[in-house]
Amino acid sequence: MKDLKKPFRITIEQYDQKVSVEVDHSDVSLSEVAELLEQALKGAGFSEEGVMEMINQEFKAEEI
Repeated sequence: MKDLKKPFRITIEQYDQKVSVEVDHSDVSLSEVAELLEQALKGAGFSEEGVMEMINQEFKAEEI
């Protein structure tokens, strides 16, 4: 793994809208990915309640 200093980016393109979130490093943890995904989904217009429900379900499933 060389390029750890390159940004990690999540981009959602839907219709004529493009939403991107990123951090300045590539070695991200799963919790960082979840946080970025949450921000991207909210930015794309998904409801906060729906996004949080999905995030919470996925983390609870991982803990089992």
